[in-house]
Amino acid sequence: MNRRSVLFLTSLFLTLVLTTPGHALFDNAVDKAEDFLKAKMVPQAIEVLEKEINEDPTNAEAHFLLGQCYLKEGRFQHAEERFESAAALQSKYKQQVGEAFYDACLQYKQAGDTRMAVAAFNKASTYKPSLKAKGYDFFLDLSQKVSGSEKESYLDQALLYAKNQDQRKKVAKEYLYLAVPSWPGSRADALKTKAASIVGDEAVSKIFPEPYTTKVIFEKTYTDKDAAKDGNIYTFTWGPEFKVDDLIEIIGKIPGKSSFNAEEIKIWRGKKFTPKWQPTQNGYYSTRFQTIPKSGRGVIWLKPGENIHATVKVTGKRVSDIFRKVVFEKTYTDADADEKGWIKAIAWGKDDVKIGDSVQVIGSASKQDAFGRKILFRHDGNEWIPLLDGRYSFDVTRFTENTFFYLGMEKNEGVKATVRVTRKTQPKPKAELISGL
Repeated sequence: MNRRSVLFLTSLFLTLVLTTPGHALFDNAVDKAEDFLKAKMVPQAIEVLEKEINEDPTNAEAHFLLGQCYLKEGRFQHAEERFESAAALQSKYKQQVGEAFYDACLQYKQAGDTRMAVAAFNKASTYKPSLKAKGYDFFLDLSQKVSGSEKESYLDQALLYAKNQDQRKKVAKEYLYLAVPSWPGSRADALKTKAASIVGDEAVSKIFPEPYTTKVIFEKTYTDKDAAKDGNIYTFTWGPEFKVDDLIEIIGKIPGKSSFNAEEIKIWRGKKFTPKWQPTQNGYYSTRFQTIPKSGRGVIWLKPGENIHATVKVTGKRVSDIFRKVVFEKTYTDADADEKGWIKAIAWGKDDVKIGDSVQVIGSASKQDAFGRKILFRHDGNEWIPLLDGRYSFDVTRFTENTFFYLGMEKNEGVKATVRVTRKTQPKPKAELISGL
């Protein structure tokens, strides 16, 4: 007789014996069910226990054993109901229920069913709180088996169970490794924030350079001597270098005086505003740009004869220099002009300039405030634009090949203009620094 036949006959014998009514060897249902389980006959054990509970709902042992049977068949919710009944009937089963759920947790984990493993662990630690000591290792290990948001979720759980700073640092490192492939971006930022709460902002910033930095877009100091014939002082020229949410500040100073009255420095807000002229508060005013006019200039007014100095400063968040590389840069003077007085600064389609690049024109002069209309530029056939403030910038959104970006300069005025083109780059995080945290 072969081994398979022996096993079949043994199973048949146990079935006949165990299911024979009133068999003397098995006086109660729990004993029958346990022997079915030893024989790996789970459905038969369930049938016996369900019948027993139906006849005697107070049999705590039957509830507990039936819960174990349900777990073996993956019927988690049914198992939970039986375990709760067993613990409610006899409190001694709470510890055993916790251990049963933890055993199931390990089996689910080994099978790769992380969702069920987590559910079983949470139940196990509820019934047997001492199992919470295993939470850190359990969730950290789970995080190594998955990726993406699921991995982040398990790291969050591991952090909750961490007992010391070394364990918290280990989670922080995992957050940072997870942030590397998604940087820069909002997901990476969220992970960096979690890590920084553990290891500090400085440590994280060394690994992930800040993509944006606050830059001075415009800054110049004026006195009443800079006023035009109408008494107003015209400051910067509105252009694409200014962005919504940039901060403009007016900072007034009077030598030997520590305070201002409201009428000594004013800012022109526009005809549609009330008041049209905005007074400063003790010589200071700040606001953020809500819109950017297509043309025109900033205007301030200083009370004449008071020796007032007012600095107009505009700052804004811009892409950090480490996220840009210079692809073209050249400085021109009037000696570079052709017979028309034009300078072919950029040859569109020939020089290494592409859509999306940023162009800056930066003027310099031997005499302060010597610009006016002494430097002009012309882009892709458009009208000439004066470099009134000595600098101008724009992003390249289109161009026509075989045309030029022109500069125009008045001769013998001692002015120069540097044309610089920068392109966004994607620096890599210094992931090698993570292991040393």
